[in-house]
Amino acid sequence: MNDIFNEIMIKKDITPGRWFFDILLVFTGVNVVILSLMYLGVFAVFPILAVLVLVPLLLRGRYVEYEYVLTNDQLDFDKITGKRRRKQLYSLDVRTIELMAPMTVDFKDDFYAVKANKTVDLASNARAPGRWFIVFNDHKDGKVTVVFEPTVKMVRNIYLYAPRRIKGMEYLEEALESGDML
Repeated sequence: MNDIFNEIMIKKDITPGRWFFDILLVFTGVNVVILSLMYLGVFAVFPILAVLVLVPLLLRGRYVEYEYVLTNDQLDFDKITGKRRRKQLYSLDVRTIELMAPMTVDFKDDFYAVKANKTVDLASNARAPGRWFIVFNDHKDGKVTVVFEPTVKMVRNIYLYAPRRIKGMEYLEEALESGDML
């Protein structure tokens, strides 16, 4: 029997607001070190050590990647923070999907018609081409909508298990021709 395995790693884009926060954090750290040296003398060691430990830790933790893994009929969404900490967000059987469709104008009404308890954006950015949304029931969050960026191969493999619940398969060919999806 042939097993299906697709793994995709998406890096969250760095926005100008994140750049500004990072620069502000470094600037604040440098100022704390300078002021500590000026006014605290020997006791400046403690704030300097705190800055040397906390600033890199905070900067590293701001970089996020998302991983989507499809193994046969199991779809997992993971969040990787700072290239070190992994947290599994959701794991679902694709046969339990209520709806899956591309994030296009044609399916905008379907997206907004879903009364989800939680909507999670796991795409690289809000304007990324090839974004799809998936609606399912989670045991702790109830009805959840996840926005993500699957490859054509992943969408086709999900379609094998839940063909009636996936809309917009015709967009796959258009996306392949335009280069919007892998």
